[in-house]
Amino acid sequence: AEANSSEIKIQDDNTCFGANSLSLGLWYYAYIDYSGDVDWHKWDLPSSGKFTVNVNVPSTRDYDIKVYTNCFFGSPVCTSANGRGDSEACTVDANSGNIYTKVFGYTSSDYSSTASYSIKGTFASINYNLVPGDFTITPSSPSNTDSITVRYRTTNLGPDHITSRFYSRLYISNSLYSTCDFSSGAQASTTYYCEASSIKLPAGTHRLKNIVDADNQISETNEND
Repeated sequence: AEANSSEIKIQDDNTCFGANSLSLGLWYYAYIDYSGDVDWHKWDLPSSGKFTVNVNVPSTRDYDIKVYTNCFFGSPVCTSANGRGDSEACTVDANSGNIYTKVFGYTSSDYSSTASYSIKGTFASINYNLVPGDFTITPSSPSNTDSITVRYRTTNLGPDHITSRFYSRLYISNSLYSTCDFSSGAQASTTYYCEASSIKLPAGTHRLKNIVDADNQISETNEND
């Protein structure tokens, strides 16, 4: 498939809240006009996915970039700081909505009102689908004197790998018994197992519940599964 693209000069904005609104997939020209100048640009992402920003830098200048998910800052989700004349790039996992890039000179002499830099943001949607699985209880027919082990499952049914951290939590009769830490995310089409052991329960019927991505850290294709 072929797509048309265009390049235009845009006005520079020095604050995140005044960031230039750019379209995905298009190159734009801009300038770091003076010492200390900072340019902010933003894109509106249609869904969760991978966002990439590329900046081509004038050959005699050293510009760096930082990517943020909001204008209230905290730490940037990506920083690119290559050398003089080198291009900068960041690729990050992002949710739907605005994402921001700050462009600035590395030193006070890294600016030019005649040599432009170019910037482009691109986006690729992702497909995550986290689902809980069945429980395995040992012993299978416990009494109130038994020490019970519950094995519970989490599966990423989607075709894309999850690289962000999330948690699954095991509840028994609405009480939290175990938290499973997926610190490295979850590979596509893969099932993971967690266990809670040494559980003592009184006689009676108890309801087990596995809440996958309990803190809603991962935006899924089908949040109803």
